[in-house]
Amino acid sequence: MEQIDIKPINELAKPIQYLGAKNRVIDSILNESENYIGEGYVLDLFSGSSIVSQAYSNIGKNVISNDVQKFSGIISKTFLKVDFEPSFLNFPLDILFKNSDNKYFGIYADWIKKEDFFLKKRDTKSLLNLYKNFPLIWNRKNNKSEEVNNIFEKMITHLYEPAFNIAPLFTTIYAGTYFGIKQSIQIDNHRRRLEELLNNDNINSWQYNLVLTSLISTISQIVNSAGKHFAQPIKFENILKNDLLESRLYKNRLIDIDSVLSENIINNISLIKNNTSLTKNIVISKTMESVIENIDVLPKIDLIYADPPYTAQQYSRFYHIPEILIEYKIPELQIHRDKVTTGLYPSDKFKSRFCSMVKAPEAFSDLFKLTKNTESTLLLSYSKSLSEDNGNKRMITIDQLEKLKDEIIPNYQMQIVELDLKYKQLNNHDSINQKTDSIEVLIVFSKDIINL
Repeated sequence: MEQIDIKPINELAKPIQYLGAKNRVIDSILNESENYIGEGYVLDLFSGSSIVSQAYSNIGKNVISNDVQKFSGIISKTFLKVDFEPSFLNFPLDILFKNSDNKYFGIYADWIKKEDFFLKKRDTKSLLNLYKNFPLIWNRKNNKSEEVNNIFEKMITHLYEPAFNIAPLFTTIYAGTYFGIKQSIQIDNHRRRLEELLNNDNINSWQYNLVLTSLISTISQIVNSAGKHFAQPIKFENILKNDLLESRLYKNRLIDIDSVLSENIINNISLIKNNTSLTKNIVISKTMESVIENIDVLPKIDLIYADPPYTAQQYSRFYHIPEILIEYKIPELQIHRDKVTTGLYPSDKFKSRFCSMVKAPEAFSDLFKLTKNTESTLLLSYSKSLSEDNGNKRMITIDQLEKLKDEIIPNYQMQIVELDLKYKQLNNHDSINQKTDSIEVLIVFSKDIINL
């Protein structure tokens, strides 16, 4: 197979730490699929951090980038330059940091002052005690502030509604756990300010997506969790017992959000300026099932790239906070055994059929039927485990996939390409990353090579 000219990986934007991201196997993905793409589109069905969509676009392929998680769509619209013009890069960044009246800094002034004092003194016990007693919508601890109580009451009566004029979401849900108190208020302020700028036509929709993408990167950089995802914050008792985790707490909390956000915006603008691709990309945010139902409205698809989850781990568990950041609606928090979950998950987070051993075969059947109906090639990323003892048992085996292929697309060839990549995973306590024996492969389901 002829090798294609692939741009260096450092020319692709990597806005967030994403589980199973394909950063190190981009060249293999592109080379394995190049001969199956003609004038039609590549459908990146589970686009995640958008890095594969970006890679296809950078070699001149038109991309339909899809993911059910809305924050993924925001990232894709930014770097695939949807509704973009070069002049959009020239907008005054200072308007983003002109914080108009923000009453929340005043309401939480005493808490911010104490947090700053304990951080500077590196007084861990006092800092953690401050966080344990900070009034949140789900604990109401030691709350004597009438203003904070009024915020809570509004949140309860406006559940599932946009919070821009009601409450500072991150401050009332995540302060002291995933983020610091001041950091949470800054996040809320930037999110509210950004919505205000869009509604007042001070920025356009692509600039809005650019800044939101940069804010997603910022919260990913500062979050106090293992692996820099959002499944669970590091527990207080773990911090007290472990010097490494204590140092991580201070490293996370001492990061200045305004500086990091500004730096992220500038870096993203630089990447986009260097991207001269003229592809006509499409971004959608749907379930696979909805994509299938509406496939007739999409342009001709030559290749489907699919990287669905293969274990019981739902991706919405790891990225619920970026999703809250984008929608900024007041969530109802999930309750387990009469308590709010440690991860502070919303009760309505998306659950994929691919993460169920019962439902996965049906989900893959639908994927094969989509391949058949579009007469496209399917390139499937799959992580196979040599052992089932690592807590990440696969919901479907390669043998099962082959049987489904024979039933639904019997005229397709199936080729397995093993990649030189092993993943890291989180242990049972979501703490320290460790090596696994999970091996990444590409499975190509194809009829013919397109004559280019």
